[in-house]
Amino acid sequence: RQLLLDTVSYAESAICRRIVLLHYFGEKYESDNCGNCDNCLNPKEQIEAKDEIVRGLKAILEVNEQYKAEHISDILIGNKTAAVKSFKHYTLDCFGKGNDHDEKFWNAVFRQSMVAGLINKDIENYGLLKVTEKGHEFLANPVSFMLVKNHDYDEAAASDDSGGAPS
Repeated sequence: RQLLLDTVSYAESAICRRIVLLHYFGEKYESDNCGNCDNCLNPKEQIEAKDEIVRGLKAILEVNEQYKAEHISDILIGNKTAAVKSFKHYTLDCFGKGNDHDEKFWNAVFRQSMVAGLINKDIENYGLLKVTEKGHEFLANPVSFMLVKNHDYDEAAASDDSGGAPS
């Protein structure tokens, strides 16, 4: 399941595909733009996300770095899933603090935070998110973080559906 989620994340990512692939294999691509992939040739909208990065990092720490991105997204959005209820995570300070965004947005926050080195995914422990030393430094002194908005294929499919027969 974790590998499938990584594949979906790669497909939906709007940052340079070379950066994402090299990061997956533990390497770093020094440029922000390879000039060859679809995302670099057609750059996507960027938004300031310093506050969202801080909220995400704080949520990871509040659950003691013991949960995956999906669960932390549910906490931030305020989704009372079975897992959130069973662990009583609806009582956390961060519960619902990210309800101004959806799960896809929070996935972009976590993915791009990983690429930036603010968090890492502990693959040997089922993909648990951990805040790195660089992430702790970011929390102590937040700076601008431009987040590239991921592709929204649901929205694109809805706008492509004309509802009629082809002419």
